[in-house]
Amino acid sequence: ASSCPNLIECGLYGTQVTDVGVQALASSCRNLTEIDLGFTQVTDVGAQALASSCRNLITIYLNSTHVTDVGAHALASSCRNLTAIHLYNTQVTDVGAQAIASSCRNLTKITLSGTRVTDVGAQALGMCSDFWSRDAMTSPRAARDLLICCASFISFPVTPDLTTRSEPARSTR
Repeated sequence: ASSCPNLIECGLYGTQVTDVGVQALASSCRNLTEIDLGFTQVTDVGAQALASSCRNLITIYLNSTHVTDVGAHALASSCRNLTAIHLYNTQVTDVGAQAIASSCRNLTKITLSGTRVTDVGAQALGMCSDFWSRDAMTSPRAARDLLICCASFISFPVTPDLTTRSEPARSTR
């Protein structure tokens, strides 16, 4: 990584990269704007290294990593230019979603499928008016489900049942 200080995009999806490699990459490639670490062994330590060294990050993929709220909070508070953060199948909870919602004002895409985010995190994201004006949710059914959640918070103090679905309409022909 030290021989590529001008590197701005890096794809390491599905590799055996760990926090050690991410720390070396982050310290040498401070101009990174996009990195894909999906399906790697990266934890909060790697996310924190990126947050402290690569403050120009715009897009980060951490799908199916060992990142928690700690890593999400570090990225949200240090990488204020993030427009896309993908945390599919991580250990992120409402705390991480709230940190992202409060700090990442340029956010246009977020993936939280398979996380521990509940209505509380969805509501925090739903309060980002700029976020909604750009139709940002990218997980399946997320925009519709999040709108249902937000509407439910206004109308009812109970959690909506988003898991029950009716059968699709069938043609009578």
